[in-house]
Amino acid sequence: MDKIINEKRNKLNNIIKECDIEKLICFYQDNDALMDNINDSNYDVLSNAISFGLPLNFIESIINLFSYSNFDYEVPKNIFAETITPAVYSLLLSRSDVCSLLIS
Repeated sequence: MDKIINEKRNKLNNIIKECDIEKLICFYQDNDALMDNINDSNYDVLSNAISFGLPLNFIESIINLFSYSNFDYEVPKNIFAETITPAVYSLLLSRSDVCSLLIS
């Protein structure tokens, strides 16, 4: 199962890097049953989108599609190797636009 989840995460990362919302929606629909395993405490779609520098409208789409409602959690395996929330993570990556969205 871990191998399948890792493959799905890699595919999801590629879709996120491409910034293709249609592919992202299709991926989500095709893998709905696995989403709790894919997007968990070891991997976070939102923080990856932030770290890849995606546009704000794409990040908003991720928040809506993946039903994020709480942003008070630790960003897993972040590049700063610190316990930080997505809002702080976005500030450290100079993404004040994302931080504003997350705290509004």
